[in-house]
Amino acid sequence: MATSWNATGECSVGGEKIFHQVRMFGSLPFRLADQTVAEGDWTCSRSGASPSLVYAKLDCEGLILGKRSVMSAQRFQGKVAVVTGGNSGIGLGVAKAYAREGAQVAITGRNQKTLEVAAKEIGDGTLAIQSDAGKVAEIEAAMKKINERLGRIDALFVNAGVAKLVRFEEVTEEFFDQTVDINMKGVFFTVQKAIPLMPNGSAIVLNASINAHLGLPGTTVYGATKAAVINMAKTLSADLLEKGIRVNAISPGPITSSLLARDGITEEKLQETTDWIQSKVPIKHFGTPEDIAAGVLYLTAPESAFVLGAELIIDGGMSTL
Repeated sequence: MATSWNATGECSVGGEKIFHQVRMFGSLPFRLADQTVAEGDWTCSRSGASPSLVYAKLDCEGLILGKRSVMSAQRFQGKVAVVTGGNSGIGLGVAKAYAREGAQVAITGRNQKTLEVAAKEIGDGTLAIQSDAGKVAEIEAAMKKINERLGRIDALFVNAGVAKLVRFEEVTEEFFDQTVDINMKGVFFTVQKAIPLMPNGSAIVLNASINAHLGLPGTTVYGATKAAVINMAKTLSADLLEKGIRVNAISPGPITSSLLARDGITEEKLQETTDWIQSKVPIKHFGTPEDIAAGVLYLTAPESAFVLGAELIIDGGMSTL
């Protein structure tokens, strides 16, 4: 079982540290009475019960380095993470999360200006590549640049997509082709062109949507492409099993981002749409890119090594309750 920890306290002379609380991954609380603990091994108790068989080693930077496989604040140190559509919204949130946990980050996107702004937000050394996810030649060119600069890909978040809501009778061939090209064809060929750079033990997350499970008006084409993405997480897992590369999908619910706004919806219509969507969420608010980043990083980190071909729904209960 993978384990992560939170702790409070401060270092003192001699490598001693005062810890007030430790929390096990999975929201199971473990508490240690206030005391000074010398750097080394210790045993914690669960809610005052007898000591559990959980051991850890303390350091003076607030990390707990366990004898088990643990989730630390630097899970991706020395790793390369690539996020398509990483110049805004969910993609930008995920790219920043990877950088915070030590990864070298590469992002792609169609807009050079927003790519440059995003790269500055993510941090020094970020590789920003202008690339249209619906064009295979541009996907190939992006992967070539990543190979030349970073040499490999350890974590790939295939996020680039479009989410335009169009009434069924107003769908044109051009709109249909654009949506399929980016949301479906682009996902497939991004994975295909990235595989030569991905070593055994690397992982891929595909960005799907709860619209794959819902029958909402105006989402016929979009929902169909996202249902295809969920299926690809399963079929690609089978295809890549022998290479030791895991593939999973996330399905976000409504997330605060600029995706709808940048697609030409008027401010009045945007607010109306936002209010309607929010009313459908059981917890009555939108999620954030950081909510999605937590799921993506989990699915590309060592603690999810036994997870493949799965879909993680992160939607505030919109599709599950």
